[in-house]
Amino acid sequence: MAQFAVLIYEPGDPDWSTLDTKEKQQTMTQYGAFGQSVAAVARGGAALYPTTTATTLRQQGGEIVTSDGAMRHARRVPAVRNGSVEVRPVIDFGASD
Repeated sequence: MAQFAVLIYEPGDPDWSTLDTKEKQQTMTQYGAFGQSVAAVARGGAALYPTTTATTLRQQGGEIVTSDGAMRHARRVPAVRNGSVEVRPVIDFGASD
């Protein structure tokens, strides 16, 4: 069976690392219910920090160009040669700050 990655973009690119509003808390409850409903077919899931934290790499004129710093391992991803690679931190909901 084919596998797919589903990236979810929400209006305003909210930062889900903090559940600082009632709306975010309700939305997380809804995502929890969704996760349970697709548990038989979902292979995993993660929340990403906002797109402003992303680093994108591309090859231009034979050089790997980054939009925000150099990423040693991401530079080796084959897609960087004819597409782009986005590197963005994942939110760890289990981490305690």
